[in-house]
Amino acid sequence: MGLFWMKVGEGMKIDYDVLTGAKSGWKDGLQFTRELEKWSDEYEERNMVPAESNKETADHTTALLLYAVPDAFKDAGRKVVSALMDSRLRKAMLYPDPPAMLQWLVDTGLATRKLVLRHLTLPRPFAWRKRIVADDVNAHGRIFKLIWDTEPWYVEPTFANRWCLQSWVDWMAGRPIPGDEGEKYFPRGFKSSHMGPAFLVGKGLAQAEKDEDQIREIMRCDATVST
Repeated sequence: MGLFWMKVGEGMKIDYDVLTGAKSGWKDGLQFTRELEKWSDEYEERNMVPAESNKETADHTTALLLYAVPDAFKDAGRKVVSALMDSRLRKAMLYPDPPAMLQWLVDTGLATRKLVLRHLTLPRPFAWRKRIVADDVNAHGRIFKLIWDTEPWYVEPTFANRWCLQSWVDWMAGRPIPGDEGEKYFPRGFKSSHMGPAFLVGKGLAQAEKDEDQIREIMRCDATVST
């Protein structure tokens, strides 16, 4: 895993000079990971500090996480979100500490889930895998998203998608369902080259293709640690 992320960083042209191994070389991916963790922790101590801009970002992110939660439960949901943060992040985001009992429940629940998934859950057959996007390109040369948690971006407005239980719940809550509001949610699917801010759509494709070729070379299956 350490080797994988090292190569991801190289593909992104990230400079590793601040790490000791950048000069002396790394024995393996584990050594790289430990050096990166040490640097990351020190960086957070220096820079992860309370700021209103952090809180603004956290508030918008929390709103997305609680998108489908009824208004009556949003305050409780915000406390759960706070409990999911570590103390340093919570302080930087200017979020209050959650009640001690809630923190214990969240920590215990996550630990129990980890135990169950690691030791009591059989591998999922390939046919039962969770599919988030379609396997194939559609007739529009795009790819459909198969599930949605908030707004139905890139979801095909089929009869099944518009009349499923989730759509009924969203409709009753006044939220959009697949096919609503014309082309706003891109019901014909997505293309990677056309995602992002509208003013950047279709731009930089030549450079992206060049970068892709370089990344494929960096991420070869026979890749080794940098020395």
